[in-house]
Amino acid sequence: MPETPNIEEDKETAVVDDGEGCISMLPDATLQEVRSSLPSPAAAAADGEDRISALPDAILHEVLSFLSTRDAVRTCLLATRWRDVWKSVPVLRINVSPKEDYSSATALAKFVNHLLLLRDPTAALRKCVICARFENLHRPEYEDRDQALRYVEQWIQYAIICKVQILRVEGVFDFNDRVELSKATLISKHLRSLHLYSFKFEGRSLDLSSCDTLEVLMLESCDICPENIFPKSLRHLSIGLNSTFLAPDTRTSVAAPGLVTLHLTFFWGWTPLFESMPLLETAYVHSEEKCHDRCDNGNYYGDCGDHSCKGCYNKDHDSSHCVILDRLSGVTDLMLMSDPRTFIFRKDFKWRPMFNNLKTLLLCEWFMVPDFGGLVYFLQHSPILEKLTLQLYSYMVEDVEIDESYNPTKQFMASKHLKVVKIKCIKEDNKVHHILKILCTHGVPREKIDIQVNRSFACSC
Repeated sequence: MPETPNIEEDKETAVVDDGEGCISMLPDATLQEVRSSLPSPAAAAADGEDRISALPDAILHEVLSFLSTRDAVRTCLLATRWRDVWKSVPVLRINVSPKEDYSSATALAKFVNHLLLLRDPTAALRKCVICARFENLHRPEYEDRDQALRYVEQWIQYAIICKVQILRVEGVFDFNDRVELSKATLISKHLRSLHLYSFKFEGRSLDLSSCDTLEVLMLESCDICPENIFPKSLRHLSIGLNSTFLAPDTRTSVAAPGLVTLHLTFFWGWTPLFESMPLLETAYVHSEEKCHDRCDNGNYYGDCGDHSCKGCYNKDHDSSHCVILDRLSGVTDLMLMSDPRTFIFRKDFKWRPMFNNLKTLLLCEWFMVPDFGGLVYFLQHSPILEKLTLQLYSYMVEDVEIDESYNPTKQFMASKHLKVVKIKCIKEDNKVHHILKILCTHGVPREKIDIQVNRSFACSC
């Protein structure tokens, strides 16, 4: 699946990727200034001139933007020329890692607070990253991490006031902690990319519709409000890594009409309801055992008949329409991963969504349970499918009863555009042979099927 793309900057610039998805810019005018101001290499070597210090401030700022902010501040000791250069660097990188340690969380907070106090208030701020590692925060000297947490929202507010374009705050908290943000904190007309890890938001709704330049939003290990409204400008949304949909009985609603890519992975709670996403091209949905769309009685379609089963018959759910597959039906690239006991994809099949634009599809073991219906469904409802990948790396279906008989009630042919079917498995067993039978029954020739056996790789999907 394609990764969320970097934000494009002004085309009339020299562009450098800093390795973290941030694009640094050197305007053409600045490059010309540098070239005209520098002596020739031969002349500089002859007189021992400090060519780096001779560079204009704009270039030095770009150079320092690739360093951690702590290292950038240390350059003030190099020479008088460097004393104040760090104060106007357009990128802040506050890192806590084995390579960049602080004596305590209090020391971290003190450093950041003094940094923001001394930084040039008129300097542009293009990117701000506050990133820490759990292995450091759980050491004894970081037991005072609450001293850092109490300032986090102020640091974010500072970045927003400075018109930051790319903001990432992650990993500075205990795994089970959530730092609460007020709704007003994130309102910005300049923010283009936002990545938050381990936050919660006040109230029942998160409305970012006024952030009308926001294009990329990543929420990891966050508490997601029952109602969420994102701007029309938002193109790439990722919610995952143990993020929790807080609505206890109802489904969380998400309005993001401009999405092009959606990643919804490893979440807790009920599968959310998305409003129309007519521009969506790529989707990756991965539901695990923490997804509430599971039957207490082990039914695989969400209709066990026991009306006391909250998974199948939640009275607060509207069962008159599809939950998620209809919103994904217009994509060209789709990855659907799930614990085999989670039924949300299979339950949506009864609404018969068609995948008329789908060209690339990846499924994991859930499609085999209980009767390979997931595979058959997509073969029948994806008329221009070109590439199909079936990933069978999990042992999660070992104790699940699978019906390997196959007598199709309706004859149909798979997409005539299908170029390859890749079956990735730990071993070539009866399940693989049954998949081959289904594929061949629906017109997929054996020469288009590639079985890849990797016994060393076993994971849950």
